[in-house]
Amino acid sequence: MRTFSRASVETIRGRGGIVLEKRLIETPLLDPRRRFQLVGQRIELRRDPITGLWTRINIERAIRFKETMAKPSEESLKREASHAKCPFCSEKVEIATPKYPCTLIKEGRIKRGEAILFPNLHPFAKYHAVVTLSRDHFLELHKLGEERLLDALWVARYFYMIVREKEPEYRYLLINLNYLPPAGASIVHPHLQVVIEDHPTNLLALAEMKAREYSEKYRSNIIHDYISTERDLKERYLFGTEHSEWTASFAPLANGEVIGIIRDAFFRDMNEERLADVSHDLFKVISAYSKLFPQRGINMTLAYCADDMILPHVRIVVRPNMSDRYVNDRGFMEVLHREVVVEMAPENVALLLRKAL
Repeated sequence: MRTFSRASVETIRGRGGIVLEKRLIETPLLDPRRRFQLVGQRIELRRDPITGLWTRINIERAIRFKETMAKPSEESLKREASHAKCPFCSEKVEIATPKYPCTLIKEGRIKRGEAILFPNLHPFAKYHAVVTLSRDHFLELHKLGEERLLDALWVARYFYMIVREKEPEYRYLLINLNYLPPAGASIVHPHLQVVIEDHPTNLLALAEMKAREYSEKYRSNIIHDYISTERDLKERYLFGTEHSEWTASFAPLANGEVIGIIRDAFFRDMNEERLADVSHDLFKVISAYSKLFPQRGINMTLAYCADDMILPHVRIVVRPNMSDRYVNDRGFMEVLHREVVVEMAPENVALLLRKAL
C-alpha cells in the first residue's frame, strides 16, 4: 500500500465500487523564468480504477524547453525516402510481404477492400499479423474513412475466428495501431497489427484480476461501472451510442488517453451491420484525434477476450509530434518504474475532443 505525505486527497465514489482517487501535491521552487520568485508546481497523482496503477499529471511540463526540429509537411511524408522501399505499397505488397501456410489460410492472406492481412515478418507472438489500411503510402487518419477501417476490422476478426477454430485456447484478440514513428511505427504506411494469444498481456492480466475481484465483491462489471461513473460525472465523458461509449481516462496511461467500451460482449459474433456501427464510432474518435493532434503519433489497442469478464474495449493515446528530432515521452519513470507521467489534464483532453468530434 503506497503512503503519501503532505498530500491532500480527493475521492469520488461512483457506480458500484468505483472510486476515483486523486492525490494533490504542491512542490515549491525558485523559478528563473520569474526572476527566481517562489512558485509552486501542482502535481496530481491519480489511481486508475480499473487496474489500480498510478499516473502523475503536471500540465506545466507541456511548456518545458524541448530540443526539437520542425514537423515535416504532409507532402514530404508522402515523398519520403521509405516510399520507394515500402513493402506495404500496392505495387509491392503481393511480392514483398509473407503469406500464411495454406493449412491456416488457404490463400495465404486475407483481403477485403484495401485491407490485406498477412504474417508479421518479425513476429513477437505465435499469431501476429499485419493489416494494411490503405493503398496510399501516407494517409492522415481522418482521411482513412469508415469503409477502410471496417474492412480492416473485418479481416482481423475473421483471422481470429480461423485461429479459434484451430486452437480454441487462443481467446485474446488485440487489434493495435502504431501511427507514425514517434508511436513506434517502423513504416509510415498506415497499418494495424493483430495479435492473438492464449494468455493476456501484463496490463490485461492485471485488469482481469481486478475485474474478477470486483465482480465477486460487487456482482458487477468493473469497466461498465467505470464508464457509467464517467457518464454520471460528465467531466471527462465524450459520448455514447447504442454500440459504444467513450471517455477521457481519469488516470491516463499516456497523454490524451481515451477509453471506449464496445457494448456487445461477443465481438466475434457481430454481424456486418453491428461491426459497421462500431467502426463508425471508432473512426469518429480516431478522426477527432487526427484533426486535433495533426502529425502526432497515435497508439491504439482494441482488446477482446472470449468471455465477459473484460468487455471489449479500446484505448487510444497520443505520442510526440512527427519531426526529424523529437523528444520521446517515455523516460525513466515509464520504462524502469512502470509509472506514467503526463502533461495533458484529462479534463482538458475531453474538452478539446468534444469540440473536434
